[in-house]
Amino acid sequence: MAYVQRGKEGTILECLRNGQPLHHIPVLDLHTHVGSSSRLYYVPRSTERYVEPYVNRYGVDHMLTFTLSSTSDAAVKNRNAYRWMDEFPTKISVLTALHAAFPGDWIGLLQEGAERGARGIKLLTSYQGVKELDVDFSPAFDFARTRSWIVLNHDWVCEEHLADYAGAYPDVTFVIGHPSLPIDSKKRLMSRFDNIYQSTCAAFVMPGFSLYN
Repeated sequence: MAYVQRGKEGTILECLRNGQPLHHIPVLDLHTHVGSSSRLYYVPRSTERYVEPYVNRYGVDHMLTFTLSSTSDAAVKNRNAYRWMDEFPTKISVLTALHAAFPGDWIGLLQEGAERGARGIKLLTSYQGVKELDVDFSPAFDFARTRSWIVLNHDWVCEEHLADYAGAYPDVTFVIGHPSLPIDSKKRLMSRFDNIYQSTCAAFVMPGFSLYN
């Protein structure tokens, strides 16, 4: 690990090696999914009954979560995530997933998300058969800006696209969902914009993942 914080129970690395929960520091997991299957994944034992003990075992204090896949009806998938949040309100916050091919549905989905307590938006164009650069996300980001929401995109396709949105929406926090952009691009973006962050979550269906860094 490049950075190890010391605490009452030892270092993060020592806790991980010993299978100990990280109770000596706050642990926020900003990239989690709920759901049992998608086009590329099958996740057994994915109900709350199975997941909660693991969250407690590893000392995760809070999770930012969203549907495992929004390649079909995003409303149905989102409602499953909201149900988890209702069950564990101190443990889970939800991002509302949108389907890039159906922009006419976005405001309705976002309004429902806001009413249910969502904290932002999840984008996944690369799984939805839509080219990201062909989509204008401005209506969704206009909705998010008045709420200081998070926007986590599975994969921003280019540095300039994300920079344009980050500059136009300074009140929205943009998260790069996976380390897919070249490392020089990420460095430039995060040094230039205070509202861009990088998630280090791996995408295990991408065999070339190690090449990105």
